[in-house]
Amino acid sequence: MKTDSLGNDWFYNAVNDSMRISTRALPCEFWIFGNISDTSFITATVSRIEVETVFGISDSTKIISFKAASIQNDSVFCDLGMTTLKLSKHFGLLQSIGFYEYQLSLNGYPVILNLAGISDPELGVRNLGSRDVYHYDPGDEFSTMHKEESFNRHYYDFMFWRILRAEWSPDIDSVTYLVDQWEHTYGNDNISGSYDHYQRDTIELVYDFNSIYINCVDACSGQDYHGDRYQKLTSAYNGRIVKEAPRLSYIK
Repeated sequence: MKTDSLGNDWFYNAVNDSMRISTRALPCEFWIFGNISDTSFITATVSRIEVETVFGISDSTKIISFKAASIQNDSVFCDLGMTTLKLSKHFGLLQSIGFYEYQLSLNGYPVILNLAGISDPELGVRNLGSRDVYHYDPGDEFSTMHKEESFNRHYYDFMFWRILRAEWSPDIDSVTYLVDQWEHTYGNDNISGSYDHYQRDTIELVYDFNSIYINCVDACSGQDYHGDRYQKLTSAYNGRIVKEAPRLSYIK
């Protein structure tokens, strides 16, 4: 999307067709929204202006309707003609279409989008951020399983995590978790033969929200993550082998 000096917002779809919204248009004023073909086009008109409450604020909203015509000014059927857009004075498009997916030449019914919230200032519905997703409380528990099966290797790893402590930085840009980790690993391969052991560790897990990658305590099957999902052996890693299997149904 781009905006020109005349107050036109230009939107482009996947095949680079342009669609224009005239933000300064007055009631009953119309403009060419986009071209269906070399011989037909769609016009947009400000049908009326309404006053409504948007995110708790009284706001004026332009209702924009559409119709299609040929260059001979004959009416042409267009699914967009059954759609209206809402343009708010303070918040922009309240009701819109999926411009990128909509192809004028195919004359299909567009996807309707409604504005649910904004980020600055935070009003309405807010998208989840990394601080929300990776906000754990002491006592939270996670169970994960990782397995590899091939002709000469069978590997199974069951992991149980319990959050013991959470310490947030003063600027809320990072959080450090103290985690109680139980692990059961077993399998066999051509080099090591068969193995089956348990391990219990207390680890520190740091989530830096200014970093591109975050170590996932709750990695899921098929989830993309960077590097190893386990904490590396450092001075913050207190490792000890557990001789007896922990009495946890998650990893038995």
